[in-house]
Parts: sequence; C-alpha cells; structure tokens
Amino acid sequence: MNNQYCKKCMLKSNHPGIRYDNDGVCSICRGHNEKDMSSNYNYILNDYMEYNAVPPRKDGNYDCILMLSGGKDSINMLKKIVTEQGKKPLAYTYIHPFESENAEKNIDKVLNAMDIDHVYFTSYKKYKKLMNRVFTSKTRKDKYQAEKAPCIACSYYMMLSACIFALRMNIPYVMYCADPNQMLGSDSDITKIVDYLENIVGMELLLEIFGEPLSELLNKNRAKPKIIFPYVAMFGKYDGDTIITELKAEGLYETSPIETGCSLYALVNYYSYLKYDCAHFALENASAVRKGIWPREMAIEVEKKFKDAILIIASKTEINERDKEYLASVCHMVNPDSKPKAQYMFNLILSLREVANKLEIDLNSLTANYDAE
Repeated sequence: MNNQYCKKCMLKSNHPGIRYDNDGVCSICRGHNEKDMSSNYNYILNDYMEYNAVPPRKDGNYDCILMLSGGKDSINMLKKIVTEQGKKPLAYTYIHPFESENAEKNIDKVLNAMDIDHVYFTSYKKYKKLMNRVFTSKTRKDKYQAEKAPCIACSYYMMLSACIFALRMNIPYVMYCADPNQMLGSDSDITKIVDYLENIVGMELLLEIFGEPLSELLNKNRAKPKIIFPYVAMFGKYDGDTIITELKAEGLYETSPIETGCSLYALVNYYSYLKYDCAHFALENASAVRKGIWPREMAIEVEKKFKDAILIIASKTEINERDKEYLASVCHMVNPDSKPKAQYMFNLILSLREVANKLEIDLNSLTANYDAE
C-alpha cells in the first residue's frame, strides 16, 4: 500500500475518496472536497431552516424527536430546543449492546434535571445481525468516509428506527446530533439512507429487520418525517469544547467524548485499517493537524503506532504484559492530557476480540475476507 502522506496534513495518498495533486497535497487541504459536499450541505441547511421557521405546535403534540445518545451534542441540542426554541421534543434513545455506561449515566442526569418525555428502544438481535453483515461485507468503495461504514450504518439504522416511530406518532422532524466534522458527508434524505444500507447489507435483510414499516416510510405518496442535522447546518458556529464546559457546569454531562463512545471503537478501527489502511478517525486527526492542535510529524508517528496496537497486538488471542505496556504508551500518546481518557481507550482496545465475539465475527476470517477483495 502507498504510505505517502499529504504534505500539509497527514492523510495517506490511498485514503478513500481523497485526491492528491502533483505537489503531494490532498484534496481536503486544497478545499476540493468541500465543493463536492456542497449540495449535501445545502439540502441539510434547507431542512434545518424549515424546521426553525415552523413555530411550536399548539395542539400539544411533539414538535420533533431528539435522538438522545448521552453524548454532549444531543444533550446540548435538547437543552436548546426546550429553553431557546420553546418547542416540545420527545427524547428518543436507542440502546444497543455496545452502549457506553457513561453515556447512560449522562442520560439519567438529563432526565433528572429536565422535564421531558423520553422513550427507550432496542432490538439486540436485529442490531447484531445488521452490524455483523456490515463488518463482513465484501463491498468496498473508494468514496469519502468509506472507512466509516460501520458507524454510518449504525447511525442510519437508528435514524430509520426513529423515523418509523415518528411516522406512527405524526412527528414531523427527527433530530440527529453529532459533530459536524463526522456528519458533513452523511445523508439526511431517507431514500438515500436506505440506498446506502441496501448497497452494503441488501434489501432482503433490511425488510427482515424493519418489516412493513420500512415500505410505509418509503411510500412516495405519504408525508414522512425529515431528518435534521443541526450541527452540520450550524457548521461554522460549532464549538465542541465550549459545549462540554457549559454542560459540565450545569451538571448535565460528565467524562469526555471518547468515554461516551461505544465499545465498538477497536473493531471499527480494525475494520478501517484492514480495509482502507487508515484509522477510523483519520479525517478528524488530519483536521487537528490543519488546525495546529497536533504537530504533523507527531500525528504521523502516533498513527503508525496506533495501527500496530490495533492490528498486531489487540487482535492477539493472548496479550502479555509487554504488549499491554505498549498499548498503554500508545493510549497516553493519543491522550497526553488525561489519564482517564487514556485508560478508557486502553480498555476499549483490549476488548477487541470480546466485542467481535458478541457480533459473532471471527477476526481471522475477517482478515482473510478483506485480503480476498
């Protein structure tokens, strides 16, 4: 594989969906990818502006579903909807087998502090079946954010579940909140979301999972809820650090973003390294280099060691003390300012095989499957 790095950030020249010019500079640094995503951004912005223009409902029904994950973004937006917009949201949480305990604790804090209606949904068997198919799929695309397919598929699955519920409850909008750097290349159009999942897992499995409600959701003659990505629409105003500081001051949030992330962390990185030769968060890491948060050479060094930590050490059937020391040093390099974050990452990486087993995925077979592509 080609290991040439962009001379301005640290994306590899074989990163999916990224082009390089004769000077060795990637298309993101040149601003070309922003142009490619402009139509998607405009679609998201128009739906967000429509949502903002609609006044609160006077019939007592919900103005929107807010997908409450327990992360900083959904908690912050829930607060804004209630206190600034004066609208009535229904908080909706989809619990999956790999949910972070810290995220669940944050949800409890919010429910104790705010007078809101809240529902939980889950279907472990369906979720596991979908994610097993995503991780083992031989579909490989050289498209922007292709390395994030497991996370995108997971979020799309939960969005569709929320939309089906919204359709039954006559709720016009479903709010999905996440860092805009992660969501800018994602679709909020229901038809495109279904197309994305169908391309990876097949329509037969989607109909098995969602049943007739999926057909109702795709019915062109029926009004359907719109998915809103508020932070993508507010892209230039997003400040994750400020959100965390404010929420902690109000007692609505603890820990850090990585500590509210799910336990699929190591497996999604295993997937992205094997299939696309990059970390799952390569785009975010490169963005940190461009912003001057990380020195470029240090980021490249960390990326190389992190790859070894995932592919060579974490995938072992038995991990000795020397291996653990190496893992701990890598986690500290990634999180030099926080021992709790480094320890949390360390535990996530160590759980790679355990998590894969829960999804009934054999790592050795997965490697052979990707190598055969």
